[in-house]
Amino acid sequence: MIAMAVRLDKVPKINRETLTDFEALLLQLVLQRDECIQELKDEIARLKGEKEKPQIKPSRLELEEKDPQTNEDEANETSSEDNSNSQEKKKRAGSAKRKKTLELPIHEIKVIEPIEEIPTGSEFKGYQDYTVQEILIKPHNIRYRLARWKTPTGEYLRGKLPETVVRMGHFGPTLKSYLRISLPPLPCYPTLTP
Repeated sequence: MIAMAVRLDKVPKINRETLTDFEALLLQLVLQRDECIQELKDEIARLKGEKEKPQIKPSRLELEEKDPQTNEDEANETSSEDNSNSQEKKKRAGSAKRKKTLELPIHEIKVIEPIEEIPTGSEFKGYQDYTVQEILIKPHNIRYRLARWKTPTGEYLRGKLPETVVRMGHFGPTLKSYLRISLPPLPCYPTLTP
């Protein structure tokens, strides 16, 4: 009799009801042998100073496939609010995008009106915020509130940022110069010529 070598990474699903007593016994022995081998591998890894194989819980998807009726009943009992909450909980970390400047403490607010003369009858439409982060030995963040006006002709007038702010962006000149001084320079690598 020729034995065929078949490598199985894991024991396939077997209907235990159709097994004979001898086959069930062999299956039990194979499962016990696999557990013993894994324990020995973990012990060897521990002695070598390596990490053991992590204990991973079985997938819940397999449970859903086995008993779809109970899952449908549970799904019908939950309200739409519960579903929206569970979807929020399942989001990956960092997937929610937010404006980071909204949480900054603002130390100074400067309101900037348009340079142009505002025609009579113009309607004030609020502010467009522009936050600049600066450091003065202590944090000092300035929010420029650019006043916006809607003229009777439908045109919008808006305050203009100071030229230094336009040039420097959201980080002030003091903070930028501090970072240039305090951070180490990038290493220079010689170029090889043939």
